[in-house]
Amino acid sequence: MQLFAATRLNQRQGLAITVQLQQAIKLLQFNNMELAKYIEEQAQENPFIDLKMSEDAKKSLDGTITAIPEKAEQKVAIENQFETGDVHSPNKPPKHNSDTIPDISEYLASGEISLYSHVTNFAYNMFSETTDLRIAILLCEELDPSGWLTTNLEMIAQKVNSSLDRVDCVLRKLQTIEPTGLFARSLKECILLQLEEKNLLEDDILSVVDNLDQLAKGKLENLKKRFKIRDKRMIEIITTIRSLNPKPGSQFQFDEGPIISPDLKITGDENNWSVSLYSGNLPTVVVNKDYAKEAIKNSLENESKDFLKTHLSDANWLKRAIQQRNETTIKIGLSILKFQIDFFNKGPAFLGPLTLKEVSEDVGVHESTVSRVTSNSLIETPFGVLPLKIFFSSKIQSSSCEAQSGASIRHKIVQLIKSEDPRNPLSDEDIVENFAKIGIEIARRTVAKYRKIENIPSSFDRRKQAKLNGVLT
Repeated sequence: MQLFAATRLNQRQGLAITVQLQQAIKLLQFNNMELAKYIEEQAQENPFIDLKMSEDAKKSLDGTITAIPEKAEQKVAIENQFETGDVHSPNKPPKHNSDTIPDISEYLASGEISLYSHVTNFAYNMFSETTDLRIAILLCEELDPSGWLTTNLEMIAQKVNSSLDRVDCVLRKLQTIEPTGLFARSLKECILLQLEEKNLLEDDILSVVDNLDQLAKGKLENLKKRFKIRDKRMIEIITTIRSLNPKPGSQFQFDEGPIISPDLKITGDENNWSVSLYSGNLPTVVVNKDYAKEAIKNSLENESKDFLKTHLSDANWLKRAIQQRNETTIKIGLSILKFQIDFFNKGPAFLGPLTLKEVSEDVGVHESTVSRVTSNSLIETPFGVLPLKIFFSSKIQSSSCEAQSGASIRHKIVQLIKSEDPRNPLSDEDIVENFAKIGIEIARRTVAKYRKIENIPSSFDRRKQAKLNGVLT
């Protein structure tokens, strides 16, 4: 066998990911706050980038849909430098399957839940009427970290143009959330809610609670004489009150960090909806071309000229890339609005099935582009600030009506259980039969899975809990 050196030429096709292409992919994944930080960093490194706050960008990117949107007959052809398929990138988000993308309640219930997430999840499940849901979300937003509500209810009523009685009715329903005591407007109300749950609203306890200031000062003798309470009973009352939690919201995660603002905003009514980009927190990139030309012209060395030309090219690219990122985000928001118009007109119960592929085909971009844009972006809606990814839900076929989303099915399961007779709670099989009557075929294990996601106990446990609460005799 002979050993010798040889030169060979091979030809092959491949996809090269340039530095700018990697940066473009990152821009898609950034929300507005992250993008603003990135732009400021680039401005510090590049002498030809100037930043200014302008409304022109927002005006040019606003999109409007009138009446009920239909799928666009003609797609806007744009040169998309972000369409890179499944190529590897260190910051590439995990590939999503529409069956695994969480709905509203799953999103709120996952991870280390915050107080706001906990109460808004309850609100979306409790209220289906639009006005009541808006009131509930506003009350959730006004909740203190302690779990108390210190906002004047009249102010909430004015914001939603509703009556004070209606706001009070919504508040009463919110006060049934666990842990008991949330949405109390005072220490007294917080304690009374918890005593009511324990069925301990007795006259002598109520008398002591009405005089918490005296109890705090240690004037026990005055209270005993005034309400004729014996020593042993007073000790029981004090022990009971001390066992209650005066700040039920303290057990939840509370983040004092900066609040992340939404990236998109959807406003309007059933006849006219609009999607706009929140660009007020985004600085506008301005390329100082005059300064760049002067600097390049006065540069004596070729290396310096090349250095300045590179920075000028980078500045121009950044401006174009941000503009295209914003346009792509707006178009995806418009597409989601078109597909989920029933959600915005009628409420969370009408969230329809939607996949990344459907939106990508409607917008005219790659599916991975839709995934990147929606993975980390928030949108302000009439029902609160929500992540874009919750609008994607799996499809469940039905025999006598249109296919429905998994999120809509979950909402209906919650409503069925809420309206059930505590003496005869619905089993998973009963729920399957209820859906079959309206033409929706769903497996029992699917009902059980959705019930567990919503933290709803089994029919046996619900019956047991009703008995403990005194509903059953």
